[in-house]
Amino acid sequence: MKINKKDVMEFFIDIISIALIVFIVRTFIVSPFRVSGPSMCNTLNFINERCEFGKGDIMLIDSFSYLNLGFHEIGEPENKDVVVFMLRNGSQKYLVKRIIAVEGETLKIEDGFVYKLIDGDFQKLEEPYLNSENLDQTFLSFANSQTFTVPKDHYFLMGDNRLYSNDSRNCYYKSPTLTCSGENVDAFVHRKQIRGKASLVVFPFQNFGKIN
Repeated sequence: MKINKKDVMEFFIDIISIALIVFIVRTFIVSPFRVSGPSMCNTLNFINERCEFGKGDIMLIDSFSYLNLGFHEIGEPENKDVVVFMLRNGSQKYLVKRIIAVEGETLKIEDGFVYKLIDGDFQKLEEPYLNSENLDQTFLSFANSQTFTVPKDHYFLMGDNRLYSNDSRNCYYKSPTLTCSGENVDAFVHRKQIRGKASLVVFPFQNFGKIN
């Protein structure tokens, strides 16, 4: 059977086109992400009435909402958004946390609660996404700074499961001997580190729904 060169060429063009479309969609529009660990429970990985410590929810990441074309920005991360971001330590590891403060805001952590500086006074932050176990359990590691002011193009993020979350409070350090402070850039996540907004849980089906 004679192979038509034109058909072969069209076949490869179709394959390349499909691959390019998939790449564009996953990079700039929406892509899947599997949540690992309990740091966002009960918002994520709350399965069969318990926090899942292994791999759990599969969700979709909305990259389009934060897309910056250089000459035009579709949108930017906001307070209370749940986002997926890459650590700045070069590990290529992605985490999922909630934005607690944005550029220019000052917060302090005291007596198990988060307070944000508003009109010259620290006011307790309302956090309806915390479960009863975490409602008054936002604490810092020993000797860590109580006050954080978010620098330009950065964000302060924490997990909803404060008792089991490695986050901006301790600069994402796993070692308890390493202390974090409000002057340490590792306490904050840069805009460029954020891959997208956690938008929808698609599996398991019992958890299907929009992420708030």
